[in-house]
Amino acid sequence: MKRRRWLIASCALTTGAVAGPLWWLQGQPSAVSRFPDMSAARAWLSRLQSATEVHSQTAWPVPQVIEHLAQSIEFSLTGYPEPKPEWFQSSLGRLANAAFQRAGAMHHDLEAPIPGAEALSMQHLHAACRRLHKALDDFLAFSGEFHPHFAYGPLGRESYLRAHLMHLADHAAKIELVA
Repeated sequence: MKRRRWLIASCALTTGAVAGPLWWLQGQPSAVSRFPDMSAARAWLSRLQSATEVHSQTAWPVPQVIEHLAQSIEFSLTGYPEPKPEWFQSSLGRLANAAFQRAGAMHHDLEAPIPGAEALSMQHLHAACRRLHKALDDFLAFSGEFHPHFAYGPLGRESYLRAHLMHLADHAAKIELVA
């Protein structure tokens, strides 16, 4: 009798451990916390450009953070230089993206370069902001097929837009603006 209870309990726990997270990840995505749409991201970028002082709370200077954000958007249109293996994209990458999409926020290493990307070198904030504005414009105007994300794999327009907004928001949280 004890063995039967143990088997039933084991099956129930295993089913719950697998089905629970999968059910949660299938839910509706939350609004992106800081930048619910592209206009909110552009407004932040405009405030950044007009601020008298900006400070990064990471090791990267602000112009390089902005350059990194532009690179990410540009690569979604042109292709990432060193994508993760397909098995990673279709498993761990897909799960991470689903969790971020569901939460409406991304949390990642804010000092990790995009694999294979050129070294960040921008020294002037306004030049970096112009590059990010152009990347945003190019993304919005793009009508082709997006390249797979280096970690998440293939994404549609809406998923990519949300991923870019969450990426912007995660980095923006570590940039202080002084009006």
